[in-house]
Amino acid sequence: MADIVNAIEMIGVKKSFGGLHALKEVNFVVTSGTCHGLIGENGAGKSTLMKVLGGTVHKDEGTVIVNGKEVNIRNKHMSQELGIAFVPQELDFISNFTVAENIYLGNEPLNGLGIIDKKKLYSDTKQLLDELRINLNPYKRAGDLNVSQQQMMIIAQALAHNANIIIMDEPTARLGHEEIEHLLSYISFLKQAGKTIIFISHHLEEVKRVADMVTVMRDGTTILTTETSKVSVPDLIKAMVNRDVSGQFVEETGHNISDLMLSVSDLKLTKKNNGISFEVHKGEIIGFFGLVGSGRTEMIRSLLKIDKQYNSKIVLDGKTVKFRNYKDAINSGIVLVPEERRKQGVILSSSISDNISLGQLDRFTRYFFINRRKEKQCTKCSAEAMNIICQSIDQKVNTLSGGNQQKVVLAKHVESDIKVFILDEPTRGIDVGAKDQIYSVIENLASKNIAVIVISSEIPELQRLCDTIYVMRQGVITKRFERKEIGNSDLLLQCALTN
Repeated sequence: MADIVNAIEMIGVKKSFGGLHALKEVNFVVTSGTCHGLIGENGAGKSTLMKVLGGTVHKDEGTVIVNGKEVNIRNKHMSQELGIAFVPQELDFISNFTVAENIYLGNEPLNGLGIIDKKKLYSDTKQLLDELRINLNPYKRAGDLNVSQQQMMIIAQALAHNANIIIMDEPTARLGHEEIEHLLSYISFLKQAGKTIIFISHHLEEVKRVADMVTVMRDGTTILTTETSKVSVPDLIKAMVNRDVSGQFVEETGHNISDLMLSVSDLKLTKKNNGISFEVHKGEIIGFFGLVGSGRTEMIRSLLKIDKQYNSKIVLDGKTVKFRNYKDAINSGIVLVPEERRKQGVILSSSISDNISLGQLDRFTRYFFINRRKEKQCTKCSAEAMNIICQSIDQKVNTLSGGNQQKVVLAKHVESDIKVFILDEPTRGIDVGAKDQIYSVIENLASKNIAVIVISSEIPELQRLCDTIYVMRQGVITKRFERKEIGNSDLLLQCALTN
């Protein structure tokens, strides 16, 4: 029997950025035709290691072997030529193009005149999607697809370019329960088709389900590589963070809940919807749970007049208010940290300092002039308070890990005069260690007499933080759970799935 050829062998790989050692002699081996989990805290080196494979980061030392041949991947094109493809957490496609146009972008079939053959483009796409068992309409505009469909389109795009090694970065972070089940099943189909999957995720139960092997990274080194069947989730967490981040459900949060801060009555997302009503007190953390499409985010955006609102009565800190736009909501003391942090929460090309200062300008601005010295002092203190891991506060936000980017978003607002702090999927795509730090920030907000609203798809997250949980389905609240009732995860999920 012939020896099994490994799809990827990375041996003694090192990479430094200035004085920061991002990779310290990493060893990473992936067997062909398997799914290999890659886990670790944000900043552990996972992204840098994968960027070496993608040709966007060049290693300082070490050996990279792809399908049995030693290679020096100099650029993205060379990586693609080797059959390596990425399905990133933040999907990259052209919204106004159709599914077919996105899948064959840069590789379109041409007619004899060198013009794109539209008929062949769509027939080839249909044939490809049928072969890949992907249910998409080739003619549909990509921007009109839901997140799960967009993700499948990107997978089809990779396979259309003959990818054999597919790197999936947090592929389930934005998916609902049924969509996650579909993706995990599809990964099994890809393995049967001989494809090799590198599955990067902070959802360790999913890694256990879908991956044959798992590698744990910490502080730029590989800590552990083992068969997933031989290791428990607590063992993986311990290897990742080297500290205890576990927590059992307790019936009391210990929050000092006082007067009513925000009351929302009969908020309608559409003319036909039943009204949504809820309330949150000072020092209280309430949660909104529901599957993708349940209307949680839409409800908050409507409340704050970011999107259209058909009806509502809003009482804030004892006074009836009427928001004309989101600026009115901010001026009233309500802040939203959005789900799409890379698109709506930060300016990626700007520095940490500049991003933080945007939310704190009143602290160091007088008569339209900014006190730059005070600005530096304030933003540095905020960055340190949030434990943002960086070389300096002048570092660009796009060079930070996902967890540290989220900390920048929070640092913009934590020193502001806020009455209600709303966080939409605050730990999406963030590792367990960074989650623990974000949870501490949220708890600290509540301790300052701020009313906190958390929207999350993760039941354990809401169980840890919340005094009350509202479950939503199809744009309405189906049930309200008090703290003593929220220990039953199955009941919460059942309310999200059925009336």
